[in-house]
Amino acid sequence: MVSKKAKILWAILISFVVLCIVAVVLVVVLKKDDGKTQHHLIMHEAELPTCTEAGVDKYWECLDCQKLFADKNAKIEIQTPPELSALGHDFNDVTYACSRCNETNATEGLTFKKEEIETLAFCTLDGVTGVPETLVLPYSFEGALLRSLGEGKIPNGVRNIVIPASELIYFESNALPDSIEAIYYLGDVNDWASYSFVTDLGLEWIDQSTPHSFYLLNEEKTGWKKVEELVLNGKTVENGAFMGFDFTSVKLLENVQRVNVSSFANCSQLENLDLGTINIIGRNSFAGCAKLKTIRFSPNISSLNLYAFIGCNAVETVYYSGTAEQWQSIVWGIGNNSVKNAQVIYDE
Repeated sequence: MVSKKAKILWAILISFVVLCIVAVVLVVVLKKDDGKTQHHLIMHEAELPTCTEAGVDKYWECLDCQKLFADKNAKIEIQTPPELSALGHDFNDVTYACSRCNETNATEGLTFKKEEIETLAFCTLDGVTGVPETLVLPYSFEGALLRSLGEGKIPNGVRNIVIPASELIYFESNALPDSIEAIYYLGDVNDWASYSFVTDLGLEWIDQSTPHSFYLLNEEKTGWKKVEELVLNGKTVENGAFMGFDFTSVKLLENVQRVNVSSFANCSQLENLDLGTINIIGRNSFAGCAKLKTIRFSPNISSLNLYAFIGCNAVETVYYSGTAEQWQSIVWGIGNNSVKNAQVIYDE
């Protein structure tokens, strides 16, 4: 027969067990409610929005239950990743360019006609009332980058044109009208040197018409700076790239290997020219540079193409880094006598 004392001990023991079970249950429930240890969370990094596309803010996901949370403590459950709205363009009233991307604030009403090649687009002004004094070209149209400007697409009367930075732009003959006074370019000057212009190889176009100015963004990208002393370091200066600009000096650094057809023709304000170590001077490349006075040559130049310096009748001095014998061995194409007969100073 169980004693009264034993009964009491058993009652205490059973009560203790019950309390332990209750405590365990409470701990499990509390831990489940707390959410800190039950979810095995990983964080998804934020994807920042762009001007035109939305982004995603950072969030957490449980590897066990696949629930999503807006916080690392799994307190705020969400149904979908949190979206960050697209920023929209931040166009500058001075530069016409978005501070965050390459897009330009194109002239209102400007449209494009897409050609068979998707990346080839020609500017039209069908939607513009009258001729704007300043024409701002767009960076792209319907997903096609601006790659080419066709003949006559920019109407006469436009005085200033803002051209976006692009890997390649091809200018057909007379793509820019005679009324252009200034070109504002949103890219690097060496990129511009890679753009190709269709030019007339005849001599009738050599004139002393009013040159146009070339502007680049300032370092702060808040405004424009006029380029008067041009310095280039790209491999090639393409056909007509700087034809008719009002530079006073041009300096080609060691990376420049050649200047192509008409690349600096009609730069009527050009006075000083440093050809660096280039190998090839193309036909008509400096034709019509009537104020050109000094030129620096290197022995890398063994011949001059036809009419490379025709119309450069003010040349006084040539600084040559080779020997007199090397100078005498240069093959002179027709139309370069103004340089050939100038005073030569040897920098041996």
